[in-house]
Amino acid sequence: FFFFQAEDGIRDAQESRGLGDVYKRQVCGFQGDTTPELCARWYQLGALYPFTRNHNVDNAKDQEPYILGKETKIAASRSLKLKYSILKYYYMLFIANRGLGTLFRPLLFEFYDDEKVFGHQVMNEQIMIGSKLMATPVIYMNKDSRTAYFPKGQWYSLHDGMIIQSYKEPAEQRRVVNRVTDLVPIWLRAGGIVHTQNVEKVLRTWQLNHTFDLVVGLEYFEEEGVYLSLIHI
Repeated sequence: FFFFQAEDGIRDAQESRGLGDVYKRQVCGFQGDTTPELCARWYQLGALYPFTRNHNVDNAKDQEPYILGKETKIAASRSLKLKYSILKYYYMLFIANRGLGTLFRPLLFEFYDDEKVFGHQVMNEQIMIGSKLMATPVIYMNKDSRTAYFPKGQWYSLHDGMIIQSYKEPAEQRRVVNRVTDLVPIWLRAGGIVHTQNVEKVLRTWQLNHTFDLVVGLEYFEEEGVYLSLIHI
């Protein structure tokens, strides 16, 4: 059940083009009763939507994260903090686009010459946020990992700087681990820069200050024979 709703949400948001930038789905699901795992996975994915909300019908069970147990509460808290930490990156993309196009997009927008990004799994289960970030959420029940396709190039984990695919390696499917209480896997494409913020004690957007860390995915410079990895400034 979760898989089909989440897949529809990813696809619909991507197909909405400009409307995708304010697109939302009902985090934890809409109509019927959610489960702790379902709600946790929804928060991991839903926190990446430009517009995120938990909403349900009146006759369903309450689905606030703190009601559904420790793991759901942790997943929701970590996911929402992640959203706030990169929220100004979203703002930057909106401003750069000047109201045109979309920032929440399928991989084919960036890698249109790679036929594998047109496959069902990549189209419906992976997301680009702008041109430099790719998310690979787990949207199946009882799964702690998944395979995800990484187009040609170097990709870093936004969370810890791990290189999952180097510039020397071919584009291919790779195993990604994502437990219920983990942050949703987000990958920074080489050449990308993302500004993040410390969001400890931040509960409202107006509490975000103007101090940033820059997360930079540097590339290999063939002519100099120098390779520079992910750095934080």
